Amino acid sequence: MRAVTSSDIIVVTGACGSGKTSIGRSIAAATGWDYVEGDSFLTPAERVEFEAGRLSEMDYERWLRAVGHWCDGYEKTGRSAVVACSALTRQHRDLLREGRPDVRFCHLTADRQTLRTRAGEPGARHLRADLRALEPLGHDEHGATVSTVGVDDDVARWALAALGLDPGHS
Repeated sequence: MRAVTSSDIIVVTGACGSGKTSIGRSIAAATGWDYVEGDSFLTPAERVEFEAGRLSEMDYERWLRAVGHWCDGYEKTGRSAVVACSALTRQHRDLLREGRPDVRFCHLTADRQTLRTRAGEPGARHLRADLRALEPLGHDEHGATVSTVGVDDDVARWALAALGLDPGHS
């Protein structure tokens, strides 16, 4: 298992309906780490655009830079955290990883039908946009890809194992 040298930041990524929030919270609970919802870094105007599926690339990048800036400050505390943030493309993940070697990704996946069911009618348009943009983790990206088809506690255990973390690890 991997030891934490200072702080770890796990960014839980995935399309709408993949379980970023529920699995992110489960990972945080199992490790005793803090949990942060990446959407909390959206401005009120960006939140409206984001929820409508109309957030511009410029605004999306500003949002990701805000999440990254938070990571910078948080790492200085010496504590570890889990952040739920879609970061669907390599470019988006590169923004989060920029100058942050301890940031790792947990990319959550599920089949389209499962995602559609979880997203429901309100999230259908958002899901379609996410699936068009989605780029899986590259072999050189630090992290793991985990299927979320299953019970949240099981998925969190699979994610912890894939990331090389023990429950209770802090």
